[in-house]
Amino acid sequence: MRPTIAEQLSETRRILTDVLTPRIKDDYALQIMRMAFSNLEMLEGAWPKVLPFLHWDNQVTLTLLGDVRGQMDADLASAVEQAEQIVSIDPFDVSTLETRNAELRMLLHRAIGQCSQQERRVIQAHLLERTARYPMRPLKASSTGTQEKKGD
Repeated sequence: MRPTIAEQLSETRRILTDVLTPRIKDDYALQIMRMAFSNLEMLEGAWPKVLPFLHWDNQVTLTLLGDVRGQMDADLASAVEQAEQIVSIDPFDVSTLETRNAELRMLLHRAIGQCSQQERRVIQAHLLERTARYPMRPLKASSTGTQEKKGD
């Protein structure tokens, strides 16, 4: 379909840059506008990666929770079991997947205190990989004036 989401974000950013920015005289307002441009640019590149990221993270987190369920108290083990029973989520519903991701991460947070040191290291490795894969990382201005992901 045309225009695509990326095209709409790009055109919005171009209009703001070409039409509004030259009219802004206040330095603070201009700084805020540049941060908004950076955010729009980040969204242009990140939005198609969000859904695959959520699917991956939800699956890995659920697997990790299942692996450590035997070390959990009954209340947390029951909550994990209930989470494992949820299988009919629309795979294209980003809002529902984000909500599920937050719920699974909260369970994982609770589980960290109840598992062995070895299991904590496995969870920590996942959290580091999760951070590296997260598609919505802020952009920073490079010395050439272009944008790049922080941490790259």
